[in-house]
Amino acid sequence: MMDDERKEQIRAKIQSHVRAEEAAYRCVERLAVVECITKEEFRHILSIITLSHYQDITEERFVSKMCGYALCSNKISKVVKQKFHISTNSNKVYDMEERKRFCSLHCFKASKHLERQMQESPFCTTSTEKKITFIDEVVDSTPFVLDCEIKMMEMLKLTDDDKR
Repeated sequence: MMDDERKEQIRAKIQSHVRAEEAAYRCVERLAVVECITKEEFRHILSIITLSHYQDITEERFVSKMCGYALCSNKISKVVKQKFHISTNSNKVYDMEERKRFCSLHCFKASKHLERQMQESPFCTTSTEKKITFIDEVVDSTPFVLDCEIKMMEMLKLTDDDKR
């Protein structure tokens, strides 16, 4: 009897995994063709997909000539052919393959912010629900930090103007 119960538990777990993977696949498929969705819809989708699903979404949207960030409705009209960017400020070489999937630096950063919160393991194996925050929610919740950055930029501008 114990073997039958164990088999049934395993069967139920496998079926749960299959249903969850099918739901994630439908989400990837939907976001590949939908121009833009609401934050609430996107937050729900992000709670049931993995990092690899999210990366599939950005790639599929790019192939469809849409910005890889699902909250953006912009089209990508001109694809950058440049493969690398050399920053003279940081003395680093950046791979542009991933950046070209997005219409702007803002969308790229917002997407990276989401990726840092995503889990690589299958969602159905984790017991805790993911609490996803969007980049504008983080910036809006820290106005003091933003004010400090603006003041620093103003000081730098004054310093630059003094040099002229």
